[in-house]
Amino acid sequence: MSLWDRRLIVITGKGGVGRSTLSTTIALAAGNAGRRVCVVELYGLGHIAHLFGKKRSYKPVTIHPGVDLVSLTPHDAVADFGRRKLRVGGLMSLLFRSRIIRGFIDGVPGLHDLVQLGKIEDMLNNPRLGDNVYDHVLLDAPATGHGLTMLSSARTMYDMTRVGPFADLAHMIEEFLDDREQTAFLLASLPEILPISETLQLISSIKADWNHLAAVLVNQVRPSPLPHPELWPALHQALIDSGDESLRQLATLGQAAIARHNQQNQVLTSFAVEATEIAGHALPVLHVPRIASGSPTPTDLDKLSGSLYEALSEVP
Repeated sequence: MSLWDRRLIVITGKGGVGRSTLSTTIALAAGNAGRRVCVVELYGLGHIAHLFGKKRSYKPVTIHPGVDLVSLTPHDAVADFGRRKLRVGGLMSLLFRSRIIRGFIDGVPGLHDLVQLGKIEDMLNNPRLGDNVYDHVLLDAPATGHGLTMLSSARTMYDMTRVGPFADLAHMIEEFLDDREQTAFLLASLPEILPISETLQLISSIKADWNHLAAVLVNQVRPSPLPHPELWPALHQALIDSGDESLRQLATLGQAAIARHNQQNQVLTSFAVEATEIAGHALPVLHVPRIASGSPTPTDLDKLSGSLYEALSEVP
């Protein structure tokens, strides 16, 4: 079994590490391989939609061949839940969009998260006539703290209700998230000390609750600043001995770049060892190259997607 045998792929991590970028790149990789994929943004966010020049939409919008995007909101999701699961229509359907129901949704702990997860489960397991059918849904989950709370919302809701439609929904979601043959968790991080430290804590939390973390994707990994690092000592000395101030500054900048690269490699090497120890199994750590422009375009992500698809195919 590989990652591509899982139908729901959840990407989470510390804020600012590029979760949306990685979610999109993985989706493009799958789409280019001939799979049907949907990327899901939550809470009406439209980061990915904006990247592709699209308006955020609760209904699927195609952003690439084989790849759709949806932007869920709690209020749209609860109205959808009423229509699909409770079979309400007409005036009752309007009630589910009313201010009263909105207040109820806002006031019940975890309900925002539950109904959005319910929509994702519905997309995968209960497509209606006319719905798009997907091989994979990629969930661009919230940052670490909220991400774990959201993923635990089904368990929380079931403990609160026990019976009724929301309990049934919570039970279905919990079973789906717990099924390692259907669901995989990916963590996004950066090759820096603080994000790496938080990722190690997150590995421990996910192991405790679900125990099927598939891999960690370390984003924005810088390549070596020199094509032939072994030549640098001689080149550095030649620049210093040149007597030219500009060349000496170049030597200083080069040395700083190499020091930063070496520090990055030390962080990554240490992280790979600690991550495997905490996870309790060999945990793949994939390095995603830094995009030179800093602000990736769809074309940049498409170029990254090929190598990422092959790497993820090796993830058990």
